[in-house]
Amino acid sequence: MSLEAMVNERHTQGQVGSNTDLDGADIFELSLEECTSRFAKHIQRIMIGTGSNPVQIFWSFIDWSFWMTMWETRHLAENLFTNGDELVPYEKEECRKNAFQARDFLVEKNLGVSFGIMANLWMRGAAGHNADFLHTLTKEKSLQGMLIKELGQFFTPPSLTKLIAKMVTSNNSQEGEWLAEPAAGFGGMMFADWEEWDGLDKPIGSRYYAAAELSPRTARACWLGMVIQQMAGYVDNINSLSMERYAPRWFTPQMLICMKFETEGHEKALTIN
Repeated sequence: MSLEAMVNERHTQGQVGSNTDLDGADIFELSLEECTSRFAKHIQRIMIGTGSNPVQIFWSFIDWSFWMTMWETRHLAENLFTNGDELVPYEKEECRKNAFQARDFLVEKNLGVSFGIMANLWMRGAAGHNADFLHTLTKEKSLQGMLIKELGQFFTPPSLTKLIAKMVTSNNSQEGEWLAEPAAGFGGMMFADWEEWDGLDKPIGSRYYAAAELSPRTARACWLGMVIQQMAGYVDNINSLSMERYAPRWFTPQMLICMKFETEGHEKALTIN
């Protein structure tokens, strides 16, 4: 199956594209707690079926999601700009091969459907509940803290990011401002600000985010989180101290749309639904 067909299936019909979990539960009716619990159960399901550890599974899921979404972003850039290949400098074939490689270990065990369901659970948990979903996942009891221990990273808790966001996002904030996060992690600080700003209820381009993150895979997870939250901005996989760059700049699809508006002189009047 081509990646294009895989993308179409994800959004229309078939197991991967379904909005239900394996037991028939409607994902878009689930609470945040149910989303994280079910996400963790799919990790456990893959652990049992493949013998992989939870961190390997988690990062394989991030890699698969990243390349799937990057394929879609490249497709969007090509439709919007004549120089789309410069804005998203990954060939579609490269995205396809990398996406398949990330999920190959699931195919022979007939577990590939789990990644699609996990993606929907992430979307529901993050955008549907304005939550820092991946941080919540690292605390999931059913995984016994294995993710946070083996990831070797400790992220700012939502209680603190929300407090800081209330202090930063004052009544004096102006539309169109840029916020920079030089050590983004999974993006928790930005997501808290986005929630405080009520970003999902405002026009595209009402606020911009520039994220930098040293770890390549954590940077990918941050970018995916921004895409799910429908945030205009970009992620740089760089060392914020030395400014050494490890990957091209990753614009979110929403940022590409804003850039198109600006080149054509349109006002940013699209409201995110």
